Amino acid sequence: MVIAIIAILAALLLPALARAREKARGIQCLSNMKQLAAAVHVYAADFGDAIVPNAPLGPDTVDLMQKTWCGPGSEDWFMSVVNTNREYYTKCLLAPYLVNQVGVYKCPSDTIPSQNGQHLRTVSMQGAMGCTYIKNLQRQYNPGFMAYVKLSEIVAPVTPTDAIIFLDENMCSMNDGFLQVITANDNGWPDVPGSYHDWKCSMNFADGHAELHKWLTPSLKIPYVFGSYKHYPQVVGGHKNADLVWWKAHIAAPDAP
Repeated sequence: MVIAIIAILAALLLPALARAREKARGIQCLSNMKQLAAAVHVYAADFGDAIVPNAPLGPDTVDLMQKTWCGPGSEDWFMSVVNTNREYYTKCLLAPYLVNQVGVYKCPSDTIPSQNGQHLRTVSMQGAMGCTYIKNLQRQYNPGFMAYVKLSEIVAPVTPTDAIIFLDENMCSMNDGFLQVITANDNGWPDVPGSYHDWKCSMNFADGHAELHKWLTPSLKIPYVFGSYKHYPQVVGGHKNADLVWWKAHIAAPDAP
């Protein structure tokens, strides 16, 4: 009888504990995003309003490490040095503004390690931001839309309150620190936003606030499993897909006339 009662209590309590733990992780994730947003603004104050440069895949050199927000190189599920090398986050451009707090780059709900250990980063910068060195590249990816170099360029119809800068990326497409975006068509997500918190994605915005945004459609509800790798998730509903409509309104405005 006692064992049966304990089993019933455990069945009642464990889901509640799991929800409490996930809520705490969500709070920590938002705190990380707010710190990253603050670092972006302090960096911009020091460098003529420039957004810290984005980090597309490139040669793994110290020179590039010190020219981007997280350094070059690519995370993976296997043995990439980028998975576990803290140097990428203590020598990058944001490091002085975060006092080398490496933990801010990772969602606490990312609990599945690569073969050589836990990833240090789940965060990426969406591709329309930080285009100091990659403005032409981003315009090739997303013709007809802005590629932002400075915070002051972020104006209506995609305002600082709307414009995503950093967000968690799903490990199914995680590699470099550059989350490729396309808003010029309805093909969806070449790189996939995260959904670590019960299908919610942690992100921050150009005005400095952070939020957990919940995805509504199957397009972005991609199970998080070891070894997953998938580009271009199917856009369920085409151009009327609720997530795609929201996404386009938070990435980049059309080019100024």
